[in-house]
Amino acid sequence: MMKAFLLLGVSSVVTAAVLPSLPAKIILSAFVLLAALTEATVWLESAAGSPNDLLAAATPYLRLFATVTAGWLMARSALIAQAEADAGAGDSAFLDSKVVTALFFCEQLLPVARGLVPAVTAGAEPLFALENAQLCD
Repeated sequence: MMKAFLLLGVSSVVTAAVLPSLPAKIILSAFVLLAALTEATVWLESAAGSPNDLLAAATPYLRLFATVTAGWLMARSALIAQAEADAGAGDSAFLDSKVVTALFFCEQLLPVARGLVPAVTAGAEPLFALENAQLCD
């Protein structure tokens, strides 16, 4: 499943690269976040023997995956909107808003996703640093 998602993402990025009118920030964000998601996924695969590490990584990984997925959908929407706008089809104000919304997402929301990788790869040790007695005072 993960490999299929990454291939889909890479194919979308490659398709976007052939449309020079699509803002470069969207294309660059896609590459950066696919790399982040790949790094986190590879770490999860390597931690498969440690249930505590996997449990510790679950929430930040799902947040990362969801944000990257949303970014991919926004970029894909912008790609389609830009192609239609370039062809002179559709409502130009609506199509422009799709590209602007994707840019906003790339500039304001996607940078946070890259910051989730250290939380995914930290493992469970920080969660178990305190003894039970230290928590029950």
